[in-house]
Amino acid sequence: MTPGLQAVAAGYSAFGDGCPSDHRVLWADFTYTDAFGLSSTPLVCPGARRLNTKNPRLVEKYVQQLRKQLVHSGLAKRLFDLELSATQQGWSTLLQEEYDDIQASHLKLRTLIERNLRKLRMGGIPWSPKLQVFRNAIELWSMILRKRKGVKVSNTRIRRFMAKTGIWNAFSADETGAELNLKTAHRQYRAAKKDASVWRDEFLHSLASAKAKKRPLL
Repeated sequence: MTPGLQAVAAGYSAFGDGCPSDHRVLWADFTYTDAFGLSSTPLVCPGARRLNTKNPRLVEKYVQQLRKQLVHSGLAKRLFDLELSATQQGWSTLLQEEYDDIQASHLKLRTLIERNLRKLRMGGIPWSPKLQVFRNAIELWSMILRKRKGVKVSNTRIRRFMAKTGIWNAFSADETGAELNLKTAHRQYRAAKKDASVWRDEFLHSLASAKAKKRPLL
């Protein structure tokens, strides 16, 4: 090879490998520095976003929560007052500082809403709303069991999962009953996993229908 180049590895392939021939293919590996004159930075994969603009139902949920929090936090009123002051008195350094503070609070609010918008599904089982019902039941009885064992668990979170599952008598279960219900929930989930792929296809089909209805007519 060319003097000055340092091969990391080198070798040759078998006869007929790559193309029918009685010759062997020679190969060699070089570093990025030798090949391109620089050492490239490692590639960083972008993180998954909880706000998926391809899902119109998720976008609508995000917009509704943002509008509610803008009013509840007072940012909408502060921005309206700022606009009124700028119209009447003109722009100033104080108004610029107020605008920057509103913008920073606005970005924090958007980030917080997106963080709590949905849970990312990274497992090997295809996710669907139907399958999530069985997972919610497992989580509910797990919290009840921990609470009966003396572990501190949020009652608000328990009530939230009671509303998701429709199991309104969860608080009446003792430790033995919670343990039995948890085993039953796990057994039902294992049986439901067999239909996970079918339910996933149904969910994607309904999502595609929602996108089609949301898309404006040309």
